[in-house]
Amino acid sequence: TLGLFPNKNAKVTSTASAVLMDVNNGYIYAVVAATSDGNQLTNAWDSDQTMDDVRQRTERQAFVKMLQQFKTEWPNVVARYDHPAPQAHR
Repeated sequence: TLGLFPNKNAKVTSTASAVLMDVNNGYIYAVVAATSDGNQLTNAWDSDQTMDDVRQRTERQAFVKMLQQFKTEWPNVVARYDHPAPQAHR
């Protein structure tokens, strides 16, 4: 077949994660992560390009899922931590 027919399966798993952290004291307010899987049939000639296409697609999907989780988590962070700091006594 000279490698023309699809006989390989390109499989990719991508994970995106984010941490909402106070850089002054290291306190972690939230952590979100998402994973996406992808696969596509390919042949010997196109396998590198196909793998790159699947990788880019799964990375984008994982990133979008992570942003959706962050959008869901953000109101919880604000509700829990959005209060004025105690005033110092004079």
